[in-house]
Amino acid sequence: MSDIRGDLLQAAEQLLAEGAPLSLEGTAQRAGVARSTAYRYFSGRDDLLLHLANIRSSRLLDKALALVAREGAAAVRLTEAMVYLFQAIPADDVLSQFVNEGPGSLDQPAAREAAYTFLGPLVTEAQERGEFSTDYPPLEAVRWLVAQLLTSVAVLHDDVEQFRKWFQWFVLPALMSAPATPEAAGAVSAALRTHIRALEQLADRIDTSTNLNR
Repeated sequence: MSDIRGDLLQAAEQLLAEGAPLSLEGTAQRAGVARSTAYRYFSGRDDLLLHLANIRSSRLLDKALALVAREGAAAVRLTEAMVYLFQAIPADDVLSQFVNEGPGSLDQPAAREAAYTFLGPLVTEAQERGEFSTDYPPLEAVRWLVAQLLTSVAVLHDDVEQFRKWFQWFVLPALMSAPATPEAAGAVSAALRTHIRALEQLADRIDTSTNLNR
């Protein structure tokens, strides 16, 4: 038995690959099914595009999963996966249309489920290993990460280096635990001592200046 939904989606992929205008009627014609039959599976062009977007998202996440599955610190793996998606999403002719409509356009249940399947285990693993804070549920962290990614795509366009900087400067620190190693604690302590000495020296100069002006 033919998978009519699958045939329609495949026909839509073919039309997009050819650069042809996409409509549910044209997709039905390409798939060799009646227009009324196509409307039993999709409510219209936007619904068809949304299903295509879910398919494309899953493909990208499958490729990014290889980056996440590597050995090493969670922050490094997450950064590389997000940088890959930052480049890949605008290059996709379906996903880019949704991003242009606003980052919230891809915040759909199916997309959230796919993103959590991809990123949820990484966030959970990082929390268990003490790399990420446990102050938030992994599900909420993943949804926030996707929002940051899509917003950055819309704002930064193809500026990969700026996205990488923003991600490392602002996104990762919000996820990560405070340093707890002796080395990190020692570095913080040394920085505080330096800061205190600078304040003491500044106070001495102010006091000396005040005495000279009397």
